[in-house]
Amino acid sequence: GRVLFRSSYIDAKASVRVQEDYEGSFGGIGIWFEAPPSDTAKVTSTIPDGPSETVGLMAGDRMIAVDDSVIIGMGSLSIQNLIKGRKGTNVNITVVRPGVREPIVFTITRATIPLYSIDASYMMDERTGYLRIGRFALTTHQEFVEHVTRLKSQGLERLVLDLRGNPGGIKQTAVEIADEMLGAAGVLVTTEVRNPRET
Repeated sequence: GRVLFRSSYIDAKASVRVQEDYEGSFGGIGIWFEAPPSDTAKVTSTIPDGPSETVGLMAGDRMIAVDDSVIIGMGSLSIQNLIKGRKGTNVNITVVRPGVREPIVFTITRATIPLYSIDASYMMDERTGYLRIGRFALTTHQEFVEHVTRLKSQGLERLVLDLRGNPGGIKQTAVEIADEMLGAAGVLVTTEVRNPRET
């Protein structure tokens, strides 16, 4: 069967912001985390020399608040929206650390960090992995391979690929992800446009 995709118009001012989203950077703290529905958000890794690692945030820390907002039971996208902000501004992250009795509050200065398009990846059970792609950017395929390789080392046999809310992005990257999932045989996608040279 044929799958049709609808395009949307982006004006010149918004285009700069969208371009930054797919190729550039944002004001963040440099962490990956998972937020399973029935659990507290847990930091899975930090970007080397990033703002979070610099102040001492560690993989395994469980985040319970961002500034004055309690995030227990909150979804990953909502948590991201609280964490992200203007470069140079501070955000307070309260964590519970295994082996430490009292919660720890880290004051982290948001900085320009590489924009990663995989928002979360973790094992849902002994065989099933979960991976969410927030957008298809230049680095998405490389990120996908790295995350899936890590999940395979944890017993991955099947994968839930979450694309809810994904606005799209770079077509070639999306095709590369599809190729990873579907194998090399056959045609994955074709485009037909008015200019024959672009078909």
